[in-house]
Amino acid sequence: MAARRNVDGGPFALDPDRAFDVLRAAIFCGDAAPVVVMNGEDAASRPLATFHTPEAAPAGETTKETPERPAAFSAAATEAELLDIFRDCLGYDRELTRGDDFFELGGDSIAATRVTARIDKELGIRVGVLDLLESDTLGGFMDKVLADGGPNDEGAATDLPPAPERDAYPVGREQLSILYADMIGEGGLGFNLPAFLLLPRDLDRTRLEEAITVLIQRHDVLRTSFRDFDAPHPNMVVHPFEGFTLKTRRIPDLSAKDALITPFDLRRGPSSRFLLLVTDAGENVLYLDIHHALADGRTISLFNAELYALYHGLALPPVSAQMKDFAWWQFTRDNEADRAYWLARFPGEPPTLDLPADYDRPPALTGRGGMYEFELPADLVAGVKALARREGVTNYHVTLAAWSLLVHASTGAKDFVIAVSVDSRGGHLNTAGMLASLLPLRFAVDDAASPRALLRHVRDVSNEALRHGGYILHDLLADLKPTARLDRSPLSEVILSYMNFEFASGEARLFEPLHFGKQASKTDLSIFASDTGQSIGFALEYYADLFSEADVARMARDFTRILELLTSGGAEAPVPFVRTPPARRDIGSARRETGRALSEGLRRVARDKGASEAAAALATFAALFARLTSRREFAMDVPGRGRVRFAVDEDTEFDDLLRRTDAELTRAGREALNDGGIHFGGSLTGDAQPDAPRPRAAFSFSGPDDAPEPDAARLDATHDLICRVRDDGDALLLRLDHDRAVLDAPDATKWLGHYQLFLEEIAKGSDR
Repeated sequence: MAARRNVDGGPFALDPDRAFDVLRAAIFCGDAAPVVVMNGEDAASRPLATFHTPEAAPAGETTKETPERPAAFSAAATEAELLDIFRDCLGYDRELTRGDDFFELGGDSIAATRVTARIDKELGIRVGVLDLLESDTLGGFMDKVLADGGPNDEGAATDLPPAPERDAYPVGREQLSILYADMIGEGGLGFNLPAFLLLPRDLDRTRLEEAITVLIQRHDVLRTSFRDFDAPHPNMVVHPFEGFTLKTRRIPDLSAKDALITPFDLRRGPSSRFLLLVTDAGENVLYLDIHHALADGRTISLFNAELYALYHGLALPPVSAQMKDFAWWQFTRDNEADRAYWLARFPGEPPTLDLPADYDRPPALTGRGGMYEFELPADLVAGVKALARREGVTNYHVTLAAWSLLVHASTGAKDFVIAVSVDSRGGHLNTAGMLASLLPLRFAVDDAASPRALLRHVRDVSNEALRHGGYILHDLLADLKPTARLDRSPLSEVILSYMNFEFASGEARLFEPLHFGKQASKTDLSIFASDTGQSIGFALEYYADLFSEADVARMARDFTRILELLTSGGAEAPVPFVRTPPARRDIGSARRETGRALSEGLRRVARDKGASEAAAALATFAALFARLTSRREFAMDVPGRGRVRFAVDEDTEFDDLLRRTDAELTRAGREALNDGGIHFGGSLTGDAQPDAPRPRAAFSFSGPDDAPEPDAARLDATHDLICRVRDDGDALLLRLDHDRAVLDAPDATKWLGHYQLFLEEIAKGSDR
């Protein structure tokens, strides 16, 4: 081979990395005397073998060209090269051998993605991530690579061709599921993906605005809207960049930030938001939000990492693919083999799942939610990693097995579905978009299953589903046509999202994300696991009209106990976990919805009397409570405010009661709630007895611009009675959660009816 050197640099000089790629390509191209032709040179005078180097794209831009791969790469690949790729991707200085175990070397699904992407890029061999995860040793995997290396299909595109230029693009399969769910549910915060990023106090706003501008130019999803909602397959439109100006809003403190999270209206747009928040204390927070049909959890972390890099002047590699490229690939791809697999998994009506809950399931899914977070102890994280290495699985498989065992132990079900969210990007790790496929995994769990058998069952079910991931939840529902259930989400009541991508592992610098509460849930239980490599944490998003926080805390404790048993016991003996049912109360809930007139009347009363609407609603309930219980002095807990005290008798005027209630709400907000409940002598419905129960009550109000109070929708161990009022702008929603041992269902219904009458009388009084 003849090599040319450009002594004085000039237009055809190569940096060392690109020069090495050219040399490798020349060596493996298969010709005896190859000649390298640089971009811009005249190839006609050089008739021998040629190889064109791809032009480097500027930082922040996307290259559409896919370099041609020399056909002889596979034949010339050697085990030494494969071992070098493993060593580089796993961070080892020592030489690796055929007998090394991928998991014992610290490998996981992210490392497997990197390895297979490097093999594809550098050696021209396509091999699946699952092939590596299911191999006992590096040698076993390499034998498969060298013997069978070729096209693979695990539900994601490896070499993704760019979509053709069009005015509009059909949405991808994952997007379609979200769009239909949004339209059926009439929006809601369940489809927001917000983030609040804590910025430096000495923020350079110009640099931040420039960084966001580049981000919007890099990623099409930040310039995308939807149309054709009534068509069988909606379309998305990628708009040209037309400039960006970052708006600023001042808020009193960080507690006010969550109220900015409002639903998107996809028919009107926009589908994403950026807003700089400045608190009175001088804190700077970037609020960004995007609709779930355009993004997933990885996208939010990607935005954070790229904004950090752009703000600090760091270069970014070109975006390798856009959301529309994936959507077009999915739309034009034949997935009959995947369809056959999933229909075989669900030959009849899908099973339903009912985890133990404090409340009766509402007749229609409300979407109201809560969040419970916890983290595994360090020694248990080490145990999970050790178990995964011993059994040839990943931390994700161990986690999924533990939740499966908990579902079985809690319900007795042996046939059930847990949906998992999987990343469909393949090697395109810097693509922003909704690329988290939801795969409904159907498990068969038995009490006698050993940890080894359970882990292998979970691994096999999960891996087979991944191999057929091109046919996702929306397609399956369209074919199955299961019985419509308004009271639950379709096909799976439990979803697991296991996040161990590099943004969580310290490989990328990030702005600090702040916690927030949007109080929404798309299903009964969504489990968000975050695996950084050193820690494993969980955020449990739960259906707050079904579960109390005590329910979910109990699930977290049971899950942790199962992991302890899995990691400390033998591989063959069944896991000795027995769920101890909690002492449960018989919980009921009465509900009413009033008309617009009452909603407007209550606001008018509050305005005329110089009080808050919350005080007017609470004062009215206090008047009712005093009459029905014959109590003159009592107190109620108000979430977010504390304890509000009342003194009511037959001579008390409502105006006086309202004034005192408004003042008490202000005072209570300054005091800590210090004894966990409100105690009355006697019962709510009968005459006072020396040994009668001492019921505890609470009241909650939320207005049109408020998110529901986090404690308002639950009747937990600290209360026996909660009255909840929500003014949504068009109606008052009244709800009374109660312990049936304290207040039975007929009486609770009467209470709520009397409360509505009291409110109507108060509203009428304001008209006189």
